[in-house]
Amino acid sequence: MSHPPIGPLPAELQTHPGYRQVFKPGQLTFGFIMPLEGYPSSPFPTLHDHQRLARQADDAE
Repeated sequence: MSHPPIGPLPAELQTHPGYRQVFKPGQLTFGFIMPLEGYPSSPFPTLHDHQRLARQADDAE
């Protein structure tokens, strides 16, 4: 099933290095959405060890 094009990107996204790295036309990319922890008993994540988890996810290949 093919999908119709959604149109051109806004100018600020066309040159944004992070956006261009994650969303590559015609390629499958994989990313994480922060926070990298569940928090079912709290309205907010603790962010405990968050920097280490983000680095570990970024280093995984």
